[in-house]
Amino acid sequence: MRNIKETYSCSIITNSYLEHSPYEKDGNATAYRIFQFLSDKDLGKGLRGFRFDIYIEPEINFGNHSDHIFAHTATLSAHIDYNAFVSADSNLRQKLLLNAVLVLCNFFVAKVPQPKDFDTAGLIQLYTAYLAAHDLLLTDEERQRFIIKPFETTSFKFVQSSTVEVNEKHILYDLIQIEDFLNNGLAGRRFGQSIREFQFGYEIYDFQGRMKPWAQNANLRRYSAKYKSLLIVKQFDYRQLKGKLLPEQLNILHSTIIEAIDDFDKLNKKPKDFNKEAFRSAVDNLLIAYAEKHCR
Repeated sequence: MRNIKETYSCSIITNSYLEHSPYEKDGNATAYRIFQFLSDKDLGKGLRGFRFDIYIEPEINFGNHSDHIFAHTATLSAHIDYNAFVSADSNLRQKLLLNAVLVLCNFFVAKVPQPKDFDTAGLIQLYTAYLAAHDLLLTDEERQRFIIKPFETTSFKFVQSSTVEVNEKHILYDLIQIEDFLNNGLAGRRFGQSIREFQFGYEIYDFQGRMKPWAQNANLRRYSAKYKSLLIVKQFDYRQLKGKLLPEQLNILHSTIIEAIDDFDKLNKKPKDFNKEAFRSAVDNLLIAYAEKHCR
């Protein structure tokens, strides 16, 4: 890469949860090709790099999807149809990855708050023309079939906080697993245009311990119009959970999540376009299904 002017960095990480992905070479080769495409482009200084997390796996887990900008780097994620990818030769694999990047760029401009000084629309136009000129552009129908990225989704996220006084082995539920279960059930479902992510602030403390919960965080409610996210904080007493069986612990978590969703009604300035009742019902039913699956 020494002879190429490095303007924007690019990486494609396949199945990022694995230390060594079997598709690492495909990702690296495709990322280098995009890097070459970007090398002479001047699209602004609002972004300095791109990271594309591409998942190729038999079972789709939308809980892995995360799309954001941090430190001038855009991180975007999608799935590629597993059977199509594993049966393809190296050239077709690169073509699928290149088109996944195109889908994610369109998602980025449509759903992620844009940096002030970066021409994302111009990037998409140039990149689409590049793919077409090199006979690498899939049709719209093919991209919808092989690239899996729901644009219309309201996701659920745990924002966790605890202290050293909390012994995690006494908390029998798995928040990561529950979050993934909820997001797989919510994928492709939208409950209005005002909220893209419901953030449940999960704070767990020993209320009788030395490190007390912050009173100012109790029932904190915060909406971000820019990021279309709603954060509602609930605090859990470790001693009330410790010693209980999994069904009892899940029931406490379940009821508290529903309580947090109902706290939407207590916001001073409510987002105008959010169907709280439909979202509440969807999450409630998913939590019931999760408990039935894991508490047999």
